[in-house]
Amino acid sequence: MGVLIYLLHSGIVDESGGSPQDRELSRDGVMQSRAMVRKFRVYAPQVDMALISLYRSAKQTSEAPALSFPSIHFEVSELLAPDADVYAVMDAVENFDVQQLLMIGHKPLLPLLLSVMVDGTADSSRSIGYSTLVCVEMDFIAPGCGEIKYTMEP
Repeated sequence: MGVLIYLLHSGIVDESGGSPQDRELSRDGVMQSRAMVRKFRVYAPQVDMALISLYRSAKQTSEAPALSFPSIHFEVSELLAPDADVYAVMDAVENFDVQQLLMIGHKPLLPLLLSVMVDGTADSSRSIGYSTLVCVEMDFIAPGCGEIKYTMEP
Protein backbone atom coordinates (compact mmCIF):
# COMPACT_ATOMS: atom_id res chain seq x y z
CA MET A 1 0.00 0.00 0.00
CA GLY A 2 1.19 3.48 -0.81
CA VAL A 3 0.70 6.74 1.02
CA LEU A 4 -2.89 7.72 1.80
CA ILE A 5 -3.58 11.43 1.45
CA TYR A 6 -6.84 12.77 2.79
CA LEU A 7 -7.92 16.09 1.29
CA LEU A 8 -10.54 17.77 3.49
CA HIS A 9 -12.17 20.98 2.30
CA SER A 10 -12.95 23.39 5.12
CA GLY A 11 -16.57 23.87 6.13
CA ILE A 12 -18.91 26.58 4.85
CA VAL A 13 -17.79 30.01 6.01
CA ASP A 14 -19.79 32.96 7.23
CA GLU A 15 -19.25 35.45 4.39
CA SER A 16 -20.56 38.41 6.41
CA GLY A 17 -17.34 39.79 7.77
CA GLY A 18 -13.63 40.11 7.69
CA SER A 19 -11.05 39.12 5.18
CA PRO A 20 -11.18 35.61 3.67
CA GLN A 21 -8.34 34.64 6.00
CA ASP A 22 -10.31 35.66 9.11
CA ARG A 23 -13.77 34.32 8.22
CA GLU A 24 -15.22 31.79 10.60
CA LEU A 25 -17.23 28.69 9.85
CA SER A 26 -20.97 29.18 9.68
CA ARG A 27 -23.20 27.11 11.95
CA ASP A 28 -23.78 24.75 8.99
CA GLY A 29 -20.03 24.60 8.39
CA VAL A 30 -19.39 23.50 11.98
CA MET A 31 -22.16 20.89 11.85
CA GLN A 32 -21.00 19.49 8.49
CA SER A 33 -17.38 19.29 9.65
CA ARG A 34 -18.44 17.33 12.73
CA ALA A 35 -20.61 15.02 10.62
CA MET A 36 -17.69 14.37 8.27
CA VAL A 37 -15.40 13.39 11.13
CA ARG A 38 -18.00 10.96 12.51
CA LYS A 39 -18.07 9.25 9.09
CA PHE A 40 -14.28 9.36 8.75
CA ARG A 41 -13.79 7.80 12.20
CA VAL A 42 -15.53 4.61 10.95
CA TYR A 43 -12.52 4.04 8.67
CA ALA A 44 -10.26 4.16 11.75
CA PRO A 45 -7.49 5.94 9.87
CA GLN A 46 -3.99 5.91 11.32
CA VAL A 47 -3.16 9.47 10.27
CA ASP A 48 0.46 10.33 10.99
CA MET A 49 0.23 14.06 10.42
CA ALA A 50 -2.24 16.78 9.52
CA LEU A 51 -1.48 20.00 7.67
CA ILE A 52 -3.90 22.89 8.07
CA SER A 53 -4.24 26.10 6.08
CA LEU A 54 -3.50 29.38 7.84
CA TYR A 55 -7.12 30.43 7.33
CA ARG A 56 -9.37 30.52 10.40
CA SER A 57 -12.04 28.33 8.76
CA ALA A 58 -9.50 25.52 8.21
CA LYS A 59 -8.33 25.77 11.81
CA GLN A 60 -11.94 25.52 12.96
CA THR A 61 -12.55 22.58 10.62
CA SER A 62 -9.56 20.85 12.22
CA GLU A 63 -11.08 21.03 15.70
CA ALA A 64 -13.35 18.00 15.17
CA PRO A 65 -10.61 15.65 13.91
CA ALA A 66 -8.26 16.92 16.65
CA LEU A 67 -10.77 15.80 19.29
CA SER A 68 -11.52 12.48 17.56
CA PHE A 69 -7.90 11.62 16.79
CA PRO A 70 -5.83 13.07 19.68
CA SER A 71 -2.61 11.33 18.59
CA ILE A 72 -2.43 13.21 15.26
CA HIS A 73 0.16 15.96 15.04
CA PHE A 74 -1.52 19.05 13.53
CA GLU A 75 0.63 21.67 11.84
CA VAL A 76 -0.54 25.00 10.44
CA SER A 77 1.19 25.51 7.10
CA GLU A 78 1.50 28.17 4.43
CA LEU A 79 1.68 25.26 1.97
CA LEU A 80 -2.11 25.03 2.09
CA ALA A 81 -2.97 28.66 1.38
CA PRO A 82 -5.76 28.78 -1.24
CA ASP A 83 -3.39 30.23 -3.87
CA ALA A 84 -0.37 28.06 -2.98
CA ASP A 85 1.74 26.33 -5.62
CA VAL A 86 0.36 22.82 -6.19
CA TYR A 87 3.77 21.48 -7.20
CA ALA A 88 5.39 22.88 -4.04
CA VAL A 89 2.77 20.97 -2.04
CA MET A 90 3.55 17.78 -3.99
CA ASP A 91 7.30 18.26 -3.33
CA ALA A 92 6.65 18.75 0.40
CA VAL A 93 4.44 15.65 0.59
CA GLU A 94 7.16 13.63 -1.09
CA ASN A 95 9.59 14.66 1.65
CA PHE A 96 7.29 13.81 4.59
CA ASP A 97 7.94 10.45 6.20
CA VAL A 98 4.29 9.48 6.65
CA GLN A 99 1.93 6.73 5.53
CA GLN A 100 -1.27 8.75 6.03
CA LEU A 101 -1.51 12.52 5.71
CA LEU A 102 -4.56 14.71 6.30
CA MET A 103 -4.64 18.11 4.57
CA ILE A 104 -7.31 20.65 5.50
CA GLY A 105 -7.62 23.55 3.09
CA HIS A 106 -9.71 25.41 0.55
CA LYS A 107 -10.45 26.16 -3.08
CA PRO A 108 -8.76 26.63 -5.46
CA LEU A 109 -5.78 24.68 -4.02
CA LEU A 110 -7.45 21.41 -3.00
CA PRO A 111 -9.29 20.76 -6.29
CA LEU A 112 -6.11 21.63 -8.23
CA LEU A 113 -4.07 19.34 -6.01
CA LEU A 114 -6.55 16.52 -6.54
CA SER A 115 -6.40 17.06 -10.30
CA VAL A 116 -2.60 16.97 -10.35
CA MET A 117 -2.40 13.93 -8.07
CA VAL A 118 -4.90 11.86 -10.04
CA ASP A 119 -4.89 13.24 -13.59
CA GLY A 120 -1.36 14.63 -13.81
CA THR A 121 -2.65 18.08 -14.80
CA ALA A 122 -4.35 21.04 -13.14
CA ASP A 123 -6.58 21.40 -16.20
CA SER A 124 -8.96 18.54 -15.38
CA SER A 125 -11.22 20.68 -13.16
CA ARG A 126 -11.90 18.27 -10.32
CA SER A 127 -14.11 19.53 -7.52
CA ILE A 128 -14.22 19.13 -3.73
CA GLY A 129 -17.27 20.50 -1.90
CA TYR A 130 -17.35 22.07 1.54
CA SER A 131 -16.63 19.59 4.36
CA THR A 132 -15.94 16.88 1.76
CA LEU A 133 -13.07 14.45 2.21
CA VAL A 134 -11.29 12.71 -0.66
CA CYS A 135 -8.89 9.84 0.04
CA VAL A 136 -6.14 9.47 -2.56
CA GLU A 137 -3.68 6.58 -2.56
CA MET A 138 -0.29 7.24 -4.11
CA ASP A 139 2.29 4.49 -4.56
CA PHE A 140 4.65 7.16 -5.83
CA ILE A 141 4.30 10.88 -5.05
CA ALA A 142 4.20 12.36 -8.54
CA PRO A 143 1.60 13.97 -10.81
CA GLY A 144 -0.87 11.45 -12.17
CA CYS A 145 0.19 8.65 -9.81
CA GLY A 146 -2.77 8.93 -7.43
CA GLU A 147 -5.96 6.92 -7.31
CA ILE A 148 -9.11 8.07 -5.54
CA LYS A 149 -10.00 5.39 -2.98
CA TYR A 150 -13.18 7.06 -1.71
CA THR A 151 -14.98 10.36 -1.27
CA MET A 152 -17.10 11.27 1.76
CA GLU A 153 -19.60 14.10 1.93
CA PRO A 154 -21.19 15.38 5.13
